[in-house]
Amino acid sequence: MDEVLFSGPLSVQKNSSTAEYICELAKKPEFFELKLYNQATFTIMLSKLNESEYYTIKETQSIRVNYMSFIATLSELLKRVQRKELFIEVGSTIKIIERNTFRNILHLELPLKNLTESEYKMYISEILSKLNRKTSALERENSILKEELMSARRANDDMTQRYREELEKLESTTNRSRREAGDLEMKVNSLKKITDESALEIDRLKKENRILEDDLKKANDIIKRNFEDLKGRIKSETLLKEETRNYKQEKEDIEAINSRLEMEVMEKNEEIKILKELEEERAEAINNLKIMNKSLNRKLESTYRIYNRIYKKHDETEEDTKTEETTSSLIAPESIQY
Repeated sequence: MDEVLFSGPLSVQKNSSTAEYICELAKKPEFFELKLYNQATFTIMLSKLNESEYYTIKETQSIRVNYMSFIATLSELLKRVQRKELFIEVGSTIKIIERNTFRNILHLELPLKNLTESEYKMYISEILSKLNRKTSALERENSILKEELMSARRANDDMTQRYREELEKLESTTNRSRREAGDLEMKVNSLKKITDESALEIDRLKKENRILEDDLKKANDIIKRNFEDLKGRIKSETLLKEETRNYKQEKEDIEAINSRLEMEVMEKNEEIKILKELEEERAEAINNLKIMNKSLNRKLESTYRIYNRIYKKHDETEEDTKTEETTSSLIAPESIQY
């Protein structure tokens, strides 16, 4: 049974020119065969050695391995030729040479076999048969690849269409969210304005309250002083009673004024309470807006990553630019300083 130990293209120097040959090293039951052929010119070069012939060249070329090891070593030498570490020259023999700056080192020299016409036709027929089989296999593989490519293109078109639809939905949602964010921003600004005005009003009411408290204290001080003065000046019971009645009336008037002032203070405190509740609602609305904005940003970034995997590099660059602009506009509401 034949065993192919090496098969592949090699650069071969022949008659001062270099051409690419297909090289095949095969181990057969009675001998090994090294075959070089050029598909363009149908040139075939062949070297065949059985075990006894090998031992002849082993002696002449000082080779130190046995027949079986030699075939494996020859396969490794051909791989080194393929890697451009060694070179093949063909004249009357096949030579495997190592070139360095000092001299060329001959690793191996194999005799060439002269092919008869029948042998040449047989090898050509074998080569053509292999080429036909390889061509048929490549055609089948090409047909399968075409079908897979068409299927992949259809799947890609379907996926692209779905992503476009999803992107359109996302853009619609984003635009709606932008409008809602704009409306919410206007409401927040309005609430902020109301809060600022309320803070000013609270400060004004506090000042008025302090003034009223000072006035009430002064009034009480005046009442006390007047009461003491009245006690000293009143000499008679009639005058005292009259002054007392006047004092009582004045006290009632002051108490009425005091009650009215207390009612005003209670009303102002109620207004302050309402303004604080409005401030809490504004803070909650701002927090909800931030949460919604962050969620929309994450969804938008996820969709653009999926979208960018599908399109080509120049589309990716263009879409990246759009994505940066869109993301900047989405994040804008969060940049408000509260």
